[in-house]
Amino acid sequence: MQIDNIKLKVALFNKFSSIPITILSQKNNVIYNSFDMKHTDELSIFPHYSLLKFDRTSPGILTFHAIEVYGFFSEVIDNNLYFFLIGPILTVRPVSYESIQLLSFSKLFDEASSRKYIKMIPLLPFPNIIHFIELLYFDISSKHINYEEIFNHRIVIESKEFKEDSNINLCHEKSNHDQEYSLYEEIMKYYDAIKAGDLTTTNQLLNQQILINYLTKQNLKNNLYYIISISSLLAKASVDSGVEYKDAESFSFTLIGYAETCEVIEDFIFVLKKMVLGFASLVNDLKNEQRFSKPVNKAISYIDKHLHFAITLEEISSHVKLSKPYLSQLFSKEVGNSLQIYVQLRKIEEAKNLLSYTKISISEISQILAFCSQSYFTEVFKKATSYTPVSYRKKYRKSK
Repeated sequence: MQIDNIKLKVALFNKFSSIPITILSQKNNVIYNSFDMKHTDELSIFPHYSLLKFDRTSPGILTFHAIEVYGFFSEVIDNNLYFFLIGPILTVRPVSYESIQLLSFSKLFDEASSRKYIKMIPLLPFPNIIHFIELLYFDISSKHINYEEIFNHRIVIESKEFKEDSNINLCHEKSNHDQEYSLYEEIMKYYDAIKAGDLTTTNQLLNQQILINYLTKQNLKNNLYYIISISSLLAKASVDSGVEYKDAESFSFTLIGYAETCEVIEDFIFVLKKMVLGFASLVNDLKNEQRFSKPVNKAISYIDKHLHFAITLEEISSHVKLSKPYLSQLFSKEVGNSLQIYVQLRKIEEAKNLLSYTKISISEISQILAFCSQSYFTEVFKKATSYTPVSYRKKYRKSK
């Protein structure tokens, strides 16, 4: 029978991706499960199953608290309707008891068993999850589907107590729908600006502070989940514009790791701004590659990756494999600044972010950015901005 071939395909998919798969019949019998579960009462997703069943020929996604994700679609095989459930997949590994309680399967196990189960579940960034859903859907149905179509068939569960509304894709209480849709529209503005590598527009959006104001109204736990969700979407924007996936993934993971340590709203705002401008810069730098020669691009990339070190001309020239005089001349001609000035300006931009959005001391910032002393850092900062680091921080705090 054809369903047996489908089960083999699904088993192979699970083997190379480590993503659990469940196949259910129209009568809700478990036909296949990667964890060898035999009954629907063993599936933590099943209480919400009715939300997924109507008109689900196209793939969609369901998320619990932005950290547990499922993909789903149905397909007719041998004149019978089957339902495919991809997941669970985690976007972040929960460690605290409180965060574990946000997972759907926490109701089925005690804490120790939940922690063991968590270790069996793959951890993936959102773009990867969408990609695997696309792959499995194509393998089963031979039909292509794009990211936007999957994202539009989405269900979000952010509360353990929720009301079902089959007229909308988002599983929120109706009073929250307009607010969530407005937030989605705002994020899509960032998405478009990043996809274009438009630093001017991204800065303008940040200055409007709509997304920032939204974050300030949430508790710290929700801020982390929003940062994770937003990061996935913005990483997709940069990848769509040609940025290497591994570069976008690495940048996203770094910021999410920092967000997990945030204890005050100012730190989350710093992460958000760093994320938006960082992804936009990745795309912008890619577009600028045609403007600069390969050695200059290589030098700029090296500088950007080593801002927290004492960068020397010798190191850069060795990395680029050009003599110091020739590289200096080439860099100044193409960029308009000497290598030394460019390095200082990039460090000062990073210092401005740290002064604006964190409570890190001036002394620590000077050390983080590898200035030889705090007094020298202050001298360079004032020359570049006309402010001392202390007065710049006070000015930013006052303007908030």
